[in-house]
Amino acid sequence: MPVIIEELNKLQDPKTGCWLRGKPPSAQMINGAMKVITGYTFTGLSFRYPEKLIDFALNLSNDYDACHHADLFYVLHQCTYLTDHRKDEIKKLAEQRIEEIAKFRKRDGAFSFRMDGSGFTYYGVPRSKGLPVSDIHGTTLFVWALVMIADILGFREELGWNLPVT
Repeated sequence: MPVIIEELNKLQDPKTGCWLRGKPPSAQMINGAMKVITGYTFTGLSFRYPEKLIDFALNLSNDYDACHHADLFYVLHQCTYLTDHRKDEIKKLAEQRIEEIAKFRKRDGAFSFRMDGSGFTYYGVPRSKGLPVSDIHGTTLFVWALVMIADILGFREELGWNLPVT
């Protein structure tokens, strides 16, 4: 087993399925899980505790902005490849989130990162004044979330949408 996987296994919490140290906020835990699962997915490796991750994600109200929506659905989407655990609840959440995501859509058809405007920073680097307009980061993340939602609900291919989003 590669050393990196051994180390990640040490950080994975068997209660939540998330990878962590200490007691980070729940939103940060799902965001971190998304990043770690991306590495597993890229290498073609499975990860442990997908059922616990699903339980954690379904109990999380993680809908603050585009990043939180995308991270939540990435975790749920990747877990559905490994288990059918709570599949109907995941589908119900996916259906509900389509309506929630629509609230971020602006007149031009694109999305803003936050409900009331574009995002201010990206990893601490200023990127906008947060005006109530659509932005590329919000649009990219919400389109990605919607493609994963369409896949979870079984109509992605019908729409001609691809994963990864291309």
